[in-house]
Amino acid sequence: MMNNILLNYLNGADTPAIVYSETLIYDAFRKMRGYLNPQIKILYSVKANRNPDVVRTISKYADGLEFSSISEMSLFEDLETRKYCSIPGLTEPDVEKLLKAKININFDSINQVQKFSSEVEGLPIGVRVRNTNDNSRFGTNYGEKELELLSKMNVKIGRLHYHFDHKDLDPFRDSVQYVESLLETQYLQELTEVDFGGGAYEFIANGEWTNYCKIINDFSERHPNISVMIEPGQAFIGNNGFLVTSVVDIKEDIHTLVLDSSKFNLFNWHTPILLNNSAQEGIKYRICGNSLLEGDVFCEEVVIKEAREGMKFVFFPAGAYVSSMARTLHAYEIPKESLCNDIL
Repeated sequence: MMNNILLNYLNGADTPAIVYSETLIYDAFRKMRGYLNPQIKILYSVKANRNPDVVRTISKYADGLEFSSISEMSLFEDLETRKYCSIPGLTEPDVEKLLKAKININFDSINQVQKFSSEVEGLPIGVRVRNTNDNSRFGTNYGEKELELLSKMNVKIGRLHYHFDHKDLDPFRDSVQYVESLLETQYLQELTEVDFGGGAYEFIANGEWTNYCKIINDFSERHPNISVMIEPGQAFIGNNGFLVTSVVDIKEDIHTLVLDSSKFNLFNWHTPILLNNSAQEGIKYRICGNSLLEGDVFCEEVVIKEAREGMKFVFFPAGAYVSSMARTLHAYEIPKESLCNDIL
């Protein structure tokens, strides 16, 4: 996981800090790309991590970016790559800004398409779709009736965007079949793109990535005139990100160490693991964050040979949905983020 360049970088970091590895970004991309047919496009879902250095590095490998808000899009207006945006609460000023920036819009509902049909007249738009067995709140369950309604709005459907909210292959197969049933209708003759959204990280984690890719590849081969895309976020940056944090107080009476960062503020979705402690003998300490929340605990019990103020701990992973979802209890700022250029 760590080469010497990254290890030295972490050792020299002022705390608290979140450090990302360019090598791990490339490795994640290489593993995803290796099982997908060359024509499959890989977009990066910026909501997973919007750090400028991270996004600009990923954009060297990815085929484009997917935004979830105008604020995300505004951070990277100067970046020359293909860009898409899906916003559930789309407003008129949003549409104006997106069209001015030449962003490909995916509309979340029929109501959105109807409201902004005059603004996008003649332009290829995307619509977010979901299957009847998917209870996600995103997208619309389209059938012939709904597609016919869109056809009367004088809009050009150029893209289907599927928001997949399952972690198993069978529902995903059903979703692909559902998308294919839409392609058989008379209303999508101008369709050029199908985006199967995110979820890659889960299939990689559960060992189903090759099977997932086969479903995507087979779909693409059956529809050679359609550009097929996926948009991983966590799969790009989930196994990345190192929180470097230091001990600022030691309470020997209750065997507790207090760090200069907050687990409560930073880790909403998961509990990171401590990487740099391998002591077999010593005192058992609880490692806590620096907030006044009782539950702000990184580790309940860690054996430490010699605790001292200033000693550093490294927690992993801190790459996806950490800085982008950080809380601000006590007005604490997000730790300084940086990218280690450790490509060998």
